[in-house]
Amino acid sequence: MAIDITEPLSWKKADSEELLMLQGLQGNILKGHGRHFTANLFFRLDPARSLEARRLLRELANFHIVSAYRQLIDADTFKKAGKKRDGGRGAGAFVHVALSAAGYEAIGRGDVAPADPDFALGMGHPESIAALQDPSIETWEREFRTPVHGVVIAAHETPSSRAKLAAQIRELIHAAGGTVFIQHGAALFNAAGEGIEHFGYVDGRSQPLMLIEDIEAERKETGTDRWDPAFPPRFGPGSRSRRAGRSDGLRQLLGVSQARAAGTFLQAA
Repeated sequence: MAIDITEPLSWKKADSEELLMLQGLQGNILKGHGRHFTANLFFRLDPARSLEARRLLRELANFHIVSAYRQLIDADTFKKAGKKRDGGRGAGAFVHVALSAAGYEAIGRGDVAPADPDFALGMGHPESIAALQDPSIETWEREFRTPVHGVVIAAHETPSSRAKLAAQIRELIHAAGGTVFIQHGAALFNAAGEGIEHFGYVDGRSQPLMLIEDIEAERKETGTDRWDPAFPPRFGPGSRSRRAGRSDGLRQLLGVSQARAAGTFLQAA
């Protein structure tokens, strides 16, 4: 039976096909990883060393990347232990990898890159800058003025554990002939202990919930009379988003992550 991606998924009652999908999908897609401290390692690879680059990605996939299913299991286990209110945190190291279109080309696998035209252009292309109304690329941080091939999100619960994880990943990238630029992040909280954006809004409140377990918890703990975040989202009384368009977007998201975690990485020589 094909997976219905137009409706939320219950990961605790997942059938065999849904379970395989969750095990092949990276974490931090269906829900945020929740760790307090992150290192975002933006990297560039050497196209002349594409074989080494693919081996790097294979090592990251086999030994570091956290699948969606493992993320959910770890979070649930930690939450049941009563150590944190937010079950997404405290479950150890978390690693997620994303490639740009230029990154797929750099590893010699442009043939499996997503076909979406916006993805292919990249955020630094004049058309993308105009569409997003971003400032001129000359005003960007120097490291982002030339194409970035990918990013590794390395997250942990303390600054010291994050630093160790980031150093380990950085050395792997360097050994494969890549260069790295790191930006660090730390979670912010309001007086109620809720994670917030830097401008004060509660983090993630507008994002649709993809998992039935999260939807049920939201309705029980917060209520949904003013905003129901269940996927597919509602935009007005009795109305739903256009399922066809949203479904296509999710399908593309699943395809991208599967290409990264199961295709590009595991096909590396």
